[in-house]
Amino acid sequence: MSLILIGLIIGFILGLFGAGGTILAVPFLIFGLNMDPKMAIPISMFAVAVSAILGSIDGLIKKQIRYRASMLIAFFAMLISPFAIWLAQFLPKQPLMIVFAGLLLFVGLYSLMKKSKNEDSSNANNFEELFPCEINQQTHKIQWTNKCARALSLTGGMTGLMSGLLGVGGGFIIVPALQRFSNIKLDNIFPTSLAVIAIISSYNSLIFLSTGLLNIHYGLLFCMGTTAGMFFSKRLKINNKGLDKGFASFLILIAVLLVIKAVLF
Repeated sequence: MSLILIGLIIGFILGLFGAGGTILAVPFLIFGLNMDPKMAIPISMFAVAVSAILGSIDGLIKKQIRYRASMLIAFFAMLISPFAIWLAQFLPKQPLMIVFAGLLLFVGLYSLMKKSKNEDSSNANNFEELFPCEINQQTHKIQWTNKCARALSLTGGMTGLMSGLLGVGGGFIIVPALQRFSNIKLDNIFPTSLAVIAIISSYNSLIFLSTGLLNIHYGLLFCMGTTAGMFFSKRLKINNKGLDKGFASFLILIAVLLVIKAVLF
């Protein structure tokens, strides 16, 4: 029941803020159940996979996903993630928690300081020549260059490292990278990011399962909670405008608590 309850909370947050809500799965499992990070990370990864697959369905139906970009990012993520999974098994518990705290701190501070994404996107469209990955206005397809391929490959590598090491989806890397390296519209960026997350998290979950690192019973219970919480949140139709800064501040608080727990307990 505790796993389902924590899953409900994470799912509710996920419904409010999108895929980024799953970044709290590992710390909630650590604090709520006093779970070892090495056990919590595979469970979190499994929950990320399920939520990302469900979330990608809408993007597939609406044909909003940039397939080549998502496949290139996912390919390099899958190259790196097995190494990251292996590395996580050798890191002691306390350093792993501190690394995760650093990630939460980075995401929280970035969210507090970033400019309006809509403003950035509108400004970006006025300077298409600045982007390594540009959309051809006639064909509406990406003009592939070596610079574009390198940028997306690096994005995939970083995503695979964070995903395998810490059990997160990697949307906090993919979305800013696509905004920085391309003039792809936000309506395409988020579904494309979600498609990459669905691929890499499913791939990592299979690795965790095949190596015995994922307790599938716990994973299914947790996913029952996250799925129920997500759909319950959507039904309430809560306006999340103005809550982003509160969520970012909450990430910073959790980061501080993780460091305290790692150092003192």
